[in-house]
Amino acid sequence: MTIEWSEHIEAVAKKLFGEPNPALSSTTQLRYGTHGSLSIELAGEHKGTWYDHEACNGGGTVDLLTRSCVKSPVQWMRDNGFANG
Repeated sequence: MTIEWSEHIEAVAKKLFGEPNPALSSTTQLRYGTHGSLSIELAGEHKGTWYDHEACNGGGTVDLLTRSCVKSPVQWMRDNGFANG
């Protein structure tokens, strides 16, 4: 089984955090929080990644799931319809 993790980052972020801050988000970047400190990159050089400007860390989809205390990212992806097998 192969999961293309980065292609799911938008849906994963919305599943974990709900809808982003509409005033700070764009078609290329989702922003979460009052000041948009959590950014999810949807396009460009950093597509499929995230960065938390308050905590000064970031990464890919697996890191986002781990940051959200998901113990088994692969199982979470399966359980939420992002992968089968």
